[in-house]
Amino acid sequence: MAEYCVISDLIAEIDEDDLVELASKEPEATITSASVTSILNAQIVKAGAEIDSYLLGRYGEQLRTEPAISIIKAKCAELAVYYMYKRRRGVDDDWETWHENNTEWLISQRDGDGVLLGDPDTGAVVVEATASIQHDSEILNNSDLPVNDRRNFTPQKQRLMFALGPKDHS
Repeated sequence: MAEYCVISDLIAEIDEDDLVELASKEPEATITSASVTSILNAQIVKAGAEIDSYLLGRYGEQLRTEPAISIIKAKCAELAVYYMYKRRRGVDDDWETWHENNTEWLISQRDGDGVLLGDPDTGAVVVEATASIQHDSEILNNSDLPVNDRRNFTPQKQRLMFALGPKDHS
């Protein structure tokens, strides 16, 4: 299971004192107390598991690369904070609505309706730029793709791309 965020990412979502209060009943507890970090880390793991349950099958290791990791890190932190509220105080309407919206977002990503790593129209996967840009019409088979590119070319897709020709991306 992936841990997409760390405790400092949770602090970016809510006040540190609130996190400590949600994690511990001990009056002397701090963000670095073992009992607090243990509970926070457990919620981070739980949030990562929820994200993986929706997205790992579709995106695999690409979840841990840019641009996805920045998005996933924020989602994981928000989910972990939601779980902290749910664990201790109950969840107010704002957090509940937020969680429902995030769940819908995860489902849309899983089902291919959203754009986390790829263009929903072409299926092209966003990859980091290298020294040169390769247009789809220049790719003749899967071996022409960069290692981190998960597109899969079939003869039918190749014929369609060649028939369409290069696109104007200006």
